[in-house]
Amino acid sequence: MNIYVIVAAAHENAVNHLNSKFKMYRYQEIPGEDEWKFLGWKNIHFISDKIKMGNKVLTGKFIANNEILTGEPVEIELRIAKDKKKYKISEMPDK
Repeated sequence: MNIYVIVAAAHENAVNHLNSKFKMYRYQEIPGEDEWKFLGWKNIHFISDKIKMGNKVLTGKFIANNEILTGEPVEIELRIAKDKKKYKISEMPDK
């Protein structure tokens, strides 16, 4: 299991405020020296895949000299895009 950290989020556009890209690092255990490896800007599908594979994805803050303070765990949630009253997921039958 790997540890991934999100340290920044780039919004898709000024109107809808969806976070479409996330600046990420992966923790690497190297004999004698552990470090955070910069992975670049990743989308929600990348994050979802990492969680699905059993990895830990956390929020965090990049300090300096390759030091990151880790925060809270990240989870993926399915929700209805519009706040309407028809066919709520939480009220759907299980059959």
